[in-house]
Amino acid sequence: MITFKETRWPSKKIIIYDNNEPVGYCQYKMIGDIVHIKLINIEKENRRKGYATRLVDHIVKTKGNVRLNYDDCTNIGLKFFTTIMQYYPVLICKK
Repeated sequence: MITFKETRWPSKKIIIYDNNEPVGYCQYKMIGDIVHIKLINIEKENRRKGYATRLVDHIVKTKGNVRLNYDDCTNIGLKFFTTIMQYYPVLICKK
């Protein structure tokens, strides 16, 4: 079962759990009504299983608009966000 937990200290973070085991997290900051994603990290052994997509889905459903500055993004991260843009209102912009 997939669950999410939000923390606010020391930074805003949403942790994704599968069967009560943490598998990854997303660090973000809110500016107005836009979520600025700073980092998505999924444990190496759990990558390519849809956890990052589920994190973004959860953020979009609970927070609203998502923005990613692609200067801060790895090539894999940029590919991920450009792929999911067709399904979610993700705004990708250069700083």
